[in-house]
Amino acid sequence: MEHRERTVGRLHPDYAQTLNGMAVFLMNTRNRPEKALPLFLESLQIYQRVFGSDHNELAFAHENIAICILNMLEKRTTDPEATIDKCEGHQKEALRIFKHNNATTQSFPNIYQRISEFHRLAGQFEKCLEWSELLLETFKGTTQIEDGDVKENKRNKALVFLFQGKPTNAVAILKEEKYSPNIYSSFYQTTSTFYKSEDQLKIGLESLQLGLVQYPNDPIFLYNLGHCSALLMQWAESKQYFQKLVEIEPNDVDALIGLGESKKMLGEKDNSDLDKALKKLGSSSDPRVDRINALKKDK
Repeated sequence: MEHRERTVGRLHPDYAQTLNGMAVFLMNTRNRPEKALPLFLESLQIYQRVFGSDHNELAFAHENIAICILNMLEKRTTDPEATIDKCEGHQKEALRIFKHNNATTQSFPNIYQRISEFHRLAGQFEKCLEWSELLLETFKGTTQIEDGDVKENKRNKALVFLFQGKPTNAVAILKEEKYSPNIYSSFYQTTSTFYKSEDQLKIGLESLQLGLVQYPNDPIFLYNLGHCSALLMQWAESKQYFQKLVEIEPNDVDALIGLGESKKMLGEKDNSDLDKALKKLGSSSDPRVDRINALKKDK
């Protein structure tokens, strides 16, 4: 690099290219994005002096910086230049330049996905949705996005609706696609945590029922459906879900307790499920022992 500096000078684009190559090596091969970032920033300054503000070389430089910052954030590296706001700023400037030059397909979809996922994990669902929609808008009609990207965008919309207090809108989106089991369960967990009214719990129940259609033998769905039905005092439905769960997981103590409680509330005199759960727990100090004994005493 010093030879390149002496040959062409520090303000020549060839020197910027050398800086960029060294930065890519440090970031990708050595996993040292914190060492790469200053080199990326220096090469960007050179490109700006030489090419102005709208050259594609600047767009690539901004994207490299955005990727580098994301890597630093994932490593939890502390640096005033490595914030999610600065990352977004560089990526949006890269996109502006690509659009100016009608070259948006030269951008990298993965960056938009990673920024969106960063916000999702941070619980910032509106920002998450902003970047997933920007991904679809930028690469619409190209081979660079897949059906999974569209589905993820819909999921992000549903999460935004959920945290805006619009669970009905969220469930409507869930009906459009088949999602992984944890998506339906997370919707139920959110509604049952944040929305305490009967109507809102019924919406959480609906999201689980949608998931059960796709995954009819999923133990988590069956348990949550049984639990939610019990909260709504729908004891016949609760019994049905816990009964099926016990058939799949015969030694699941919580399923046995749920089934025993449902039978009790329906007036049945069958304690066999509670007895089995108690036997599984033995003489432990598990608080569920007290609950079982209390249920067995109830008439």
